[in-house]
Amino acid sequence: MVTGQNYMILLKTNKIPENIHTRLSVQVSLTGLSFLVINSETRESLYFSEKILGSGVTPEELLQEVDAVISENEILQSKFDEVIVIYSNNIYTTVPLSLFDETKASEYLKFNAKILSNDFIAHDILESFDIAVIYIPLVNINNYFFERFGSQSRDKKDH
Repeated sequence: MVTGQNYMILLKTNKIPENIHTRLSVQVSLTGLSFLVINSETRESLYFSEKILGSGVTPEELLQEVDAVISENEILQSKFDEVIVIYSNNIYTTVPLSLFDETKASEYLKFNAKILSNDFIAHDILESFDIAVIYIPLVNINNYFFERFGSQSRDKKDH
């Protein structure tokens, strides 16, 4: 694993005013993280940060990196109207719906990824494409974002 200050930041503001509707988009991959804050109404980028990680990062190390970046950046500790987390990794597979059997999800996935007996396996159905996407969610990171930002970050009634 590579350590150090290997990241880029674009900052247009030091603090987000309370009356602005904002969205935080986070991309999580096993080789890096990126954080984007935009003004939801004007679609203007207010903040962007990218941190490149070494290869072979574990989900636990990835969670530590996510927490470190958020803890070090005041703007990422703001309240957001919406928080979106996008995962980009290779722990998934796709199966045509005509061949998909929910009880055999781990069987489909084992050909594309190393799975452990205690891994939670999830799937999403993409009806418009007639496929199922089978994957191992990074539950520790999902839980972190729910605990940190909640299921609804800012009460919409305030605006």
